[in-house]
This record gives sequence, structure tokens and C-alpha cells, in this order.
Amino acid sequence: MATENGTTVEEKPKPRRGPRKESDIRADLEAKIRAEFEAKYEGREADLESSRESPTKVATGTLVVHFLEDGFTVFGKVWYRGEELALEPDSDNWDSSLLPDGRNLFQLTEQEQIAKWGKWFFREGRWQGKRLTEIEDEELTEADRVQLAKAEQIREERFGKV
Repeated sequence: MATENGTTVEEKPKPRRGPRKESDIRADLEAKIRAEFEAKYEGREADLESSRESPTKVATGTLVVHFLEDGFTVFGKVWYRGEELALEPDSDNWDSSLLPDGRNLFQLTEQEQIAKWGKWFFREGRWQGKRLTEIEDEELTEADRVQLAKAEQIREERFGKV
């Protein structure tokens, strides 16, 4: 910012000369993709949070699943134990998760999931356990603390400090 005649004027960035660095291009592209993703999915987490408080807020026909294992990746997100996903029929996410037999991926039974991935990743319905924010420090084991610290470190590496 510069000052002219007692008023503050925002300086415009100077144009670059020569080819851009690959790291600059990558950073710009990642920022653009992240902004587009956040704009597309903005508010959906809030809808799910509000539906937890009042089950009647989930539309009829909406499929709600909760994750039993960490690491299931779908819709550009890694899902963790206890997280919930609500899918509305005929939405983009619903259509992209249809199987060749016409069922939704999230309608696979426990046995079908184990046969396909070797684990039971999700179950229909809401999560019945405690939320991470509801767990008291005394309830955490040392292994839990180590796992949470690793998860926080990975999150910071990927997305920076919040």
C-alpha cells in the first residue's frame, strides 16, 4: 500500500517477466481447484450438521451413511470413522456412485464391502458414537493421542495451519 496526498492507494502487482516457475503454476492451480471445490460444496456440511440435530431435516429418500473405518475415499475426500454422508437421489454424487447393477455404492451390504475391499467401511444410518469434539481428554488412550497428533500433522502438511 502506498500513500498519495494523504490517502492510501492499493499497489497493483508488477507483471512478471519470463516464464513462470512450475511451483508458482502448481500453487495457482491448486488454489483455483480448491476455490472451485469449496464453492461447489459450500454449505453441504452445515446441512448435514443441522440434520443431526433434527432427523426430520433429512429429505425423504436421502441415503445417510456413517463410516466405520478410516480411509474410504470418494467424492475427492478421505472419510474417517464417525463421519456421515447424506446422498440425495438424482444428485451428481448419487449418479457418480451408481454401480452397474443400478444400486448405489453406499447400499452395499457388510459382506459385499468385505468381499470388494477387505473391510467394512460404512453402514446405513447415522453415527451412534460420540463425536470427536465430545470426547473428554481423560477418555483418550496414549494410542489415540498419537493417532490424533499424526492426523493433525498430515492435515497441516496438506492444507496448512488453520
